[in-house]
Formats: sequence, structure tokens, C-alpha cells
Amino acid sequence: MNEINQELKSVLINVGFGEYLEMLEFNEVFEIFIPELLNIHNARLENMLNAIDCMNRKDYAAARKNLGVNENWTFISEKIFSTRAIAKSLITGLLHIRDGYLKNNPKMVYKIWEHYVPMYVPHAKRIYSIDSFFPHPGNTNNFCFHHFINYQRFLNASDSENDIEKFMAFIHNYLFEMFFILADQMIAESRNLLLNIEKYYPEQVTFFKEVSAKNADIALLFIKISNTRNQQFINQSFMKYNFSSLGVNNIADKNSLKILSGNMYRRIPSEVLQNHDIKELVIINSNIDCIPDEIKEMENLERFHFSGSKLIYLSPEVFKLPKIIDVDVIDPYFYPNEEITLALGHFMERNTYRYFGENIWNLEHWQHFKFK
Repeated sequence: MNEINQELKSVLINVGFGEYLEMLEFNEVFEIFIPELLNIHNARLENMLNAIDCMNRKDYAAARKNLGVNENWTFISEKIFSTRAIAKSLITGLLHIRDGYLKNNPKMVYKIWEHYVPMYVPHAKRIYSIDSFFPHPGNTNNFCFHHFINYQRFLNASDSENDIEKFMAFIHNYLFEMFFILADQMIAESRNLLLNIEKYYPEQVTFFKEVSAKNADIALLFIKISNTRNQQFINQSFMKYNFSSLGVNNIADKNSLKILSGNMYRRIPSEVLQNHDIKELVIINSNIDCIPDEIKEMENLERFHFSGSKLIYLSPEVFKLPKIIDVDVIDPYFYPNEEITLALGHFMERNTYRYFGENIWNLEHWQHFKFK
């Protein structure tokens, strides 16, 4: 196995094949395993194309089915496996709502949604008598963050029929974007493997010509679909609709509200981070990709919304602010770390009354809502 360089080994280890490397001869790796691995990747990408088509038709059960079962997602990186798991879980939550369970057995739906907000909140009193719940130990952080974002919106949708419609649009588009994330990650993983082989093992390229061409064709289809989707509508559905700044009649005090909107913003200005009067900070459709640790200086911040661009770094300090009660960071591409998970758990514990317990539910509008 000395003939395989470290770069290719790293690629194979990343998809969970490392333990098998020493068991195979050089030719076996190139003639049997890698072509089969690429065929599996292509089959999964075709399933993703089908899943996106199902999402467009709002056939959520079929979309979920195309994400397959765990056994069909071996030999893939942890990040892709985690993103696929969270998307599948959220589709299940959406089906529980849309398919009538919310009308017929609302407490069951609420229990399921609360159950799948797996924050580590040691002292929270839940409908379920569970102190902590991590459905997939390897994917804990991803589950915590993305379920939390969607769960907040679910709670906000209990007050009016208009809010329910906005929530259904929100979770549909959130999942739709997650499907494109999965496709992007899978295409990048396949391309990384192919480029490595073409660079270091050109004599082996004949083995991969057909599978490589198919991979390129599938990737092109994703690009075409991605380019035709209405990103503006998606961004609008991600907007937080209960911020006082986004209402009418300028209810908010002009000194307590700050909106950063537009491509001219590449970072949060220092004068904003140092402003102790701001209670609501809204960042929408900007080029900002970092919520820095300096946000801890905004000691009076109560509500924070971020959407419309991709985050590279989100400071856990935003969840630790002394007066923060609402954090709405919309970025389905974001992959959180353990530090954020722990900070988020403490945030949930401090705001337990807003997230747990039967008294937070308002059934009237949900039970009369007609799903389209």
C-alpha cells in the first residue's frame, strides 16, 4: 500500500475507508473499490436530483425516501452524513404537521418537535422527562443548531394563520437549501477524489472515464436547477417576521434598532458592536460571513437575526449575552461546533419558559388551518 500517496489516503480516510486500506492490494483499490465508490456517489447524487424534484412538488414523503437509510450512506464524510440526517429529520417534522397529525393529535406533534430539539438543558422541564437528548452522537452539534432554528419558527407560528403560512414556506425553503448543500458537498467530495487520481495516477484514469463523465453531467444538472431557483423568495421567507423593526409604524425606538442590509457590509462595524443602546440587530442579505466574539460587548442586545449570506464563523458569545431572548441565525449551510452547542444549551435553559411546556402552545389557529 506504499504506492498510494498520503493525499489520496486522506481522501479515502475522510469517507471512512481508512481501516480497509491495509487489507487491499494497490490494484484492488483502483480496479474495484474506487470505481464502485464513485458509482455509489453518482447513485446518491441521482437520488438528490429526485429529492429536489419532489421538494418542488411538495411531495415531502418521496423527498425523504430519496434520502435513503443509513446503510446506503456508508463511505461518505461525517459532515455530509450529518447534513443528510438533519434534513431527513426535519422533513419528518414537516410531515407530522402537514399530514394532519397536528389536528388529530396535537400533543403528540408538540412532543415530537420538542423531543427533536436536542439541546443540553439540564434543568428544563419538558413534556418528555429527559434531561438531554442527542439522537446521533456523531451529529450532535448539527442537530442542536438546525432543530433549534426551526423549532423557534414553529413556536412563532401558533398565533395566526398568516404566521402558519410563513412557517410552512420557511421550513420548505430551509430544507430546499439543505438539499442543495448536500449536493454541493457530495459533488465536491467526488471531484476531489477524481482530481487526485488524475493528478497522481494518470495511468488509472481509463478506469474512471465513464463514471467521471457521468459525475460531471449530474453536477451540471444541479447547477442548472440551482440557477433557476428564486433565491430572492427564499431569502424573504427566511426573514424574521416578529421583529419590531420589520413591522409597521416604526414601533421600535430608532436608537434601539440596527439593520445592516446590503452588499456593502462585509463585517459588523465596530461602532455597532460597541453600541450599548442597541436591543435588536438585524443582518440581512449582506456579505457578512462572521459574527465575531466582540458581539459580547452588546450587553443590552435582546434580539438577533441573520440571514441572506453564508457564515464562516458564529461566535458562541451571542447566546451568552445577558439580555438575549431571541437568536435567529438562518444559514442552512452552517456547520456548528461543540462550543456553540453548549452555549445554545445554556441559552435555552435561561429561556426555558419560552420553549418548553404545554402552556406555550396555541392550538386554535393550527387546528383550523387548511394545508395546501
